[in-house]
Amino acid sequence: MTRLRWARTIAAVTGWLTARPPTWREQIRAVAIDMCTNLQKLVELPKGVTFGSVECMKGRAGADPQGPNGGDGVYLFHYNAGTGWKYYGAGSGYDCKDLGLTEPAPFCIS
Repeated sequence: MTRLRWARTIAAVTGWLTARPPTWREQIRAVAIDMCTNLQKLVELPKGVTFGSVECMKGRAGADPQGPNGGDGVYLFHYNAGTGWKYYGAGSGYDCKDLGLTEPAPFCIS
């Protein structure tokens, strides 16, 4: 059986999952969280622009702006367990090595 639970934060999802019985949690194969809404709150986007998709890789998230003035770049965010998501910068691509990533990420150009 597939069950959906809509929540806007990682804490809400984690709390809801923790409240489920262990036998139920053992059946979970994947969890999806809409990061667009949360990350949009960290930056001032041009009028009419939203994040169309977010791709994550090892504590980094690249958000793709969508809209009439969205541009062709990506907004990059960094996650810290103590402080949560923080805006890192915006650009057309990043070097994975500069970000401390040892494998390719969708928002990296090298």
